[in-house]
Amino acid sequence: MLWSPSQAAERSAFRTHLSKKLLFAHVPKVGGTSLHLLFEQLIGRDLVYRLRAGHKAGRTDLAGLSADERARHQFFQGHFSFGEHRRFEQPCIYLAVVRDPIDRLISLYHYLRDQQRSDLHPGVEIITFTQFCAEITSNFKSGWTQCGFLTGCNDVDDIKAVLDQHYLTVCTTRQLNDMQTLLLNLYGSQPQPPLHRNPRRGALVDREEAAAARRRYSQFFSFDYWLVDHVEERFFAQCEALGVQAKTSPRRKTHDYVMKTVPYRVKRAQQ
Repeated sequence: MLWSPSQAAERSAFRTHLSKKLLFAHVPKVGGTSLHLLFEQLIGRDLVYRLRAGHKAGRTDLAGLSADERARHQFFQGHFSFGEHRRFEQPCIYLAVVRDPIDRLISLYHYLRDQQRSDLHPGVEIITFTQFCAEITSNFKSGWTQCGFLTGCNDVDDIKAVLDQHYLTVCTTRQLNDMQTLLLNLYGSQPQPPLHRNPRRGALVDREEAAAARRRYSQFFSFDYWLVDHVEERFFAQCEALGVQAKTSPRRKTHDYVMKTVPYRVKRAQQ
């Protein structure tokens, strides 16, 4: 395939970044677990380091890695937030996946119930999803949001600046297979089956309950709704710039409504 001069330049720059240490900041419950398997295929299992599950465990693992271990591996995946690149002497760049905030809550609720993790959320085995949302938002912590996890910022312009400076690529959960296509294309590998998604063992949240949660609790995740829309547009633009055909179709934007209901001050992005 022939690339335009601008696409060729973008692809060259992208490949240069691939030589850096790749840090997959895995936001919990966004569906990105299978990415480490893709990188095992792309660069070899010996170069992939998967940290233990859990935010604190992931940070502890990274802190405990020797300089030789950090130098030997190329791809690091774990539930560590933005800022861990400072532990490395070598240049680093991040990858990430984001998800609709309420869908993420539903996934978390299913996980806690399926795995009987009352140690993480006491009483989760006996409460409804509506009650679960009420408990999460009544003790709301901005660090649990995807914006907080991936950038540490609560300002739209600052979030965009961190993404542009420190992230090689970010996609939404629904764009995961397009991210696979993009990475395979840039690494020069053959097409592979779609990324594996963990099967859900029975639906605990019906559509009506999920819709009610969106109406009632979306305001707590205003930045994350904006982030999902921004990331989706940014990823589509990146695919186009790199000459990669994305198969996912754009969805209806949500942040215009959500930004109006935000309970704290938001600095709007320049249109």
